[in-house]
Amino acid sequence: MLPQQHGPEMYLADLALVEPRLKILGRDAGATVFRGLCSEGDGDCTQWLVFPHGGSPPRAAIQRLQPAAGLVFLAGETEEPDAVAASASTPIVWGTEGITRRDIRSAVDRLLGRQPNLQAWRKLQTTASLSQALMSPTPESVLLARYSSMSGDAILLLDQDGHVIASAGLLPARSVARALQRSEDSEQVLRVGRWSASARLVFASAGSRATGRAWWIIRGRQSDTAPNLSEPAFVAFQELLLGLLTARQNFEYSQMADASTVLSGLCSESADKGEIESALASRGFSHRAHLRLMVAGTANDSYRSETVSESADVAARYGVPLLVGYRKGRTLALTTESDAVEAIAATLPGPVGISSRFLGIGAGPLAWREASVAAIVAERKGLIGAHSLAFDSCGAVERAAALLGKQGLAGAVSGLDSAIKTIKNGEEVFTELESAHFSIPRAAKNLGVHPNTVRNRMEELDNAVDFQHADLVLWALWRRLAIREL
Repeated sequence: MLPQQHGPEMYLADLALVEPRLKILGRDAGATVFRGLCSEGDGDCTQWLVFPHGGSPPRAAIQRLQPAAGLVFLAGETEEPDAVAASASTPIVWGTEGITRRDIRSAVDRLLGRQPNLQAWRKLQTTASLSQALMSPTPESVLLARYSSMSGDAILLLDQDGHVIASAGLLPARSVARALQRSEDSEQVLRVGRWSASARLVFASAGSRATGRAWWIIRGRQSDTAPNLSEPAFVAFQELLLGLLTARQNFEYSQMADASTVLSGLCSESADKGEIESALASRGFSHRAHLRLMVAGTANDSYRSETVSESADVAARYGVPLLVGYRKGRTLALTTESDAVEAIAATLPGPVGISSRFLGIGAGPLAWREASVAAIVAERKGLIGAHSLAFDSCGAVERAAALLGKQGLAGAVSGLDSAIKTIKNGEEVFTELESAHFSIPRAAKNLGVHPNTVRNRMEELDNAVDFQHADLVLWALWRRLAIREL
């Protein structure tokens, strides 16, 4: 008879760490405890791994050996191990091509030899097994896939806002994200449909969570018991993943800061243009190439790595250089004149303004104003779904607002602005009137006043200064540009 109540407890996932040629199949199989390895007929097989009699059909063996912790089959003994495991209540340990029963016995012996330091060994072995994933082009996805294969659990990685970064397995990501919304706890146990899941919010430092630099790691299985996040193997996996995410984000922030410095210099009248030209050349921009500058988003937009990666993917597909950064709270993107411009603009947060093409660093400040004016116009046209607009498509008055320059535009509207300021609520009334395309009923409704109030303000301004509707359009653009310069 085999001993049952004494001796070490090991997990099937441990065996896969010792011998990577073994695949652990079956629901929650990796978390199954076993005490040793035997052959069918050696005695009571409860909580033991068992080699069934040779030639025995897998499903028949499963019926005979139900108390076993798992059944071991070698390649060739069954043609559909995944299908067998899916319908079995007992885990299947599948020996892939080339492994022998002697190899498996040796692996169990090595695992037993790790006692009583099994906890520390699990962590070290998991780190060694998973660290190879760090060299992959998509390390997060590969890391999750390897740990999922090792543990038998589904793994989901979300950012702090619930966006999926990577996943392995069939955990319902949207349902999990909704369950974690507005969570104040850093650890949760979830029940989502047939899934039991444990979730942990991980971050590098106490201040990281407040700045959005934190991630949810969710481990789930289709059972009544939620996975244990304190297992040494999971802790090692979590530490590797957190180190990878933190390093990647620090690198992205550093790149973004450098790009923002270069783009801010391009848009400034006083920057060292020679330094900016050298910086662009080192990033693949030819001094002979025509450029396009895009200004995107609103002042409330925050940094999102997805914006950079999506636009970079488009630029790589078209084979053009791209620089993405921030200036005065808005996203800036610089690229060369090509068919990629519209495709890149589509990846940026709206509204997006696109400058005319320009040659030379000296035209950078004008390109900034052109793109800003185009973005303002695109924002006004947002009511009809405009996401981006090229400056070349703007009207004559709007083009004049950019081409006059900061001082020239301020001088052109100074008289009108002074007159508006003498009228009660003048700035609010005429800003809304211009936004409503000079529809007095619509402007009055948006302001919450009687249409006659708007008409009276129009009469007051007409008595104070000679003006046309185009003058008010220019004045409104000047105000919006001034806000963007703050």
